[in-house]
Amino acid sequence: MGIKAIEDAVYDRLNGFIKDLAVEAYPDNPDLYELKHAKGSVMVHFEGATAGQPERRGTMVQREDLNFGITVMVRSLKRNTSGAYDVIDLIKQALAGHKISGCGKIYLRGTALVQIVDGVWEYSVGITVPTVMIINQEQT
Repeated sequence: MGIKAIEDAVYDRLNGFIKDLAVEAYPDNPDLYELKHAKGSVMVHFEGATAGQPERRGTMVQREDLNFGITVMVRSLKRNTSGAYDVIDLIKQALAGHKISGCGKIYLRGTALVQIVDGVWEYSVGITVPTVMIINQEQT
């Protein structure tokens, strides 16, 4: 499963849990992004990957951990269902241990405050999606 398909699966999962905010793909140009939703938004983006050493068993098998960031931009810190704290908890509930088809179970890497600008709280929730790449000898 490719990066885009995994990102879409994470987006779909979040969209099923988060009702009070916009759930969006991360913008191509974040510097031009304007928060238009009255309460806030949640955005998904790929951050990079780490790969393990390949193993050979007639085929090449290599584990790769895909890292995604979930950006939370909200106008409230503690407001029920749309405040940063509750939204972060919903993201954790939706994703921790969730298994995307063809991947391992999602695990959390951490949460951090990114910035506060003009009353908008921005947090990042890091997740990892374990995958395994299998290359048949015929492909090499």
